[in-house]
Amino acid sequence: MQLNKYSVIKSLAIPLLLSLVVSTPSFAQNSSPSCVDTDGDGWGWTGTETCRVLPITCIDSDGDGWGWDGASTCRFTEIPTPQRPFSTQFCTDTDGDGWGWDGTDTCMIDQTVAGTCIDTDGDGWGWNGESSCFIDTQSGCIDTDGDGWGWNGYQTCRVSVDTTDQEPTNSCLINGASVNTDLSQPRCDALLDLYTSTDGNNWDNNDQWTTASDPCTWFGITCNNDEVIYVDLRNNGLTGSLPASINQLQGLSVLVLDENNLSGPLPDVSATSITFMDLGFNQLTGSIPASLGNLQLELLNLRHNQLTGPIPATFGSLSLVNILLLNDNQLSGSIPAELNNLLGDSRRLDLLGLQNNLLSGSLDGISNLQNHRPGIATLEGNLCFTATDPEFTSWLNEFVRDWDDGCF
Repeated sequence: MQLNKYSVIKSLAIPLLLSLVVSTPSFAQNSSPSCVDTDGDGWGWTGTETCRVLPITCIDSDGDGWGWDGASTCRFTEIPTPQRPFSTQFCTDTDGDGWGWDGTDTCMIDQTVAGTCIDTDGDGWGWNGESSCFIDTQSGCIDTDGDGWGWNGYQTCRVSVDTTDQEPTNSCLINGASVNTDLSQPRCDALLDLYTSTDGNNWDNNDQWTTASDPCTWFGITCNNDEVIYVDLRNNGLTGSLPASINQLQGLSVLVLDENNLSGPLPDVSATSITFMDLGFNQLTGSIPASLGNLQLELLNLRHNQLTGPIPATFGSLSLVNILLLNDNQLSGSIPAELNNLLGDSRRLDLLGLQNNLLSGSLDGISNLQNHRPGIATLEGNLCFTATDPEFTSWLNEFVRDWDDGCF
């Protein structure tokens, strides 16, 4: 079964976005309540003069960064956090993203069954009332159209593979025992190395790992035929370093190891097929491998580690990236001008997190930032940034919070 990577990225990205607060500077309060902004540029007309829209009670119902304050269009200046109280009644969610409208305000859907993961689009991800969640295969899962997905009476589920007529084509040695699996021995060894190097015996959940069972059934592992395509061991008590042999997982598309205690350098993963890489909130050290820029990444989260050195110029080749989070590390040097390739109206980048590092230098090289939507970049908490172009400097002052705070 091939995962829909775009759905995976959208679903997994929700907690990342919800955990950030991206705000723009407050504007001069020189408008009246009757200030009407018809094109969403932050300026309006009172009937007699131009005015600035005041986003006091700005409600963004579709998550596009724009909302309505009761009188006019406004720029939504804060992304809701997961701690937002649940709506107690009449909260209607029309698009299945976990948020709805209760008649007066945006609200979070209060699921009727606590902890139930509800998947509305069959991509394997759902909403449990608090966060995105992964749908595990459930007993009684009925697939009526043969697409590998079914319904078990209360949620979408993945249909278990019937192995009675489809025997594994390979075998692996696991702790001296031969185990039937579609994976090759190097793939099995890479998973065993990950277990050993991150103290797997003390993981919070190591169900089936290193037992005489198909590695594709081990906790956090998803396979497609002879490839491991998904490793999700987030917040699972992993301690230690990532093994170099992870590069043997050539079909790996999604690597999620955030909120653990991983240390040491980032391994080379250039031989993999990773499109979604989340290693945030660990203790990784060393520089960021330039080879990451050669992958077809759509999300890269390395925030809240102890990474040092420059941002690789090769990141300018990440033409598919939606979210690039490098904040809260010890990265130094200037922001490479190659990142300008990721910026502009026609680009896919939605969030660029660079705050709280040791970065400095001119921002003129990434001037395409002003052609992107406001709020895309976070730069505060670095050393001194400068900009020489007056128009770009004016844009930074208006839309990028504390971009030059390190200069004072």
